[in-house]
Amino acid sequence: DMNDQLPRFMLGIDVGTQYIRAVALSEYQGEISVIANSEVKNNGGMSKGVITNLAGPVESLNRAIVMIDQTSGKSLKSAYTSINGSQVGAVQAQGMISIMGGEAISPNDLKRIQEMSLAGVIPNNREVLKVIPTNYTVDGQSGIRDPLGMSAMKLEMQASVISALMPSCLNLRKLTENVSIESLELVPTAVASARVVLTEQQKDNGVAVVDLGASTTSV
Repeated sequence: DMNDQLPRFMLGIDVGTQYIRAVALSEYQGEISVIANSEVKNNGGMSKGVITNLAGPVESLNRAIVMIDQTSGKSLKSAYTSINGSQVGAVQAQGMISIMGGEAISPNDLKRIQEMSLAGVIPNNREVLKVIPTNYTVDGQSGIRDPLGMSAMKLEMQASVISALMPSCLNLRKLTENVSIESLELVPTAVASARVVLTEQQKDNGVAVVDLGASTTSV
């Protein structure tokens, strides 16, 4: 594949109450490096991690992106954007599906069980940001981390479902659209922090990651 020979570029945007930060990354043959980063004081328009007025954050984000473009020499048009604030929350969900003929569990089955577990769990005014399976049970055997490819008649899943209020998600997308950037994914700040700092073993043993911001704390 020719594309493996070329570096891929990615943009991350962190919209904080006090600062807006952006980082541009390049990925080449599995190695990720930071090619530019910027931090601009947020000009108001935020309350407890939530956008209350677009004007201030738009101006700050625009300045942050201009700095990124100048440093990196790239003009990146899509980004992963962080989402934070007390309106982001997690609930537990569970689901069960039957596998026809006891065949191997497919990616489609995993998608099906996710959809099933979400039914009726998340209100209409909330958007699901992340479904984190905490346990799969295959034909009665619990504690399975990844059941893909295993043969089964019955698959059960417990998951942690992170969601946020729709208006907050909408405003974040509007914010990045205002500087001609599409938000590919809204990533909860606590999830991003955990991914960066925790080892697999720490995740297994159970560790709390506490992220202290200017006006919100996420765990």
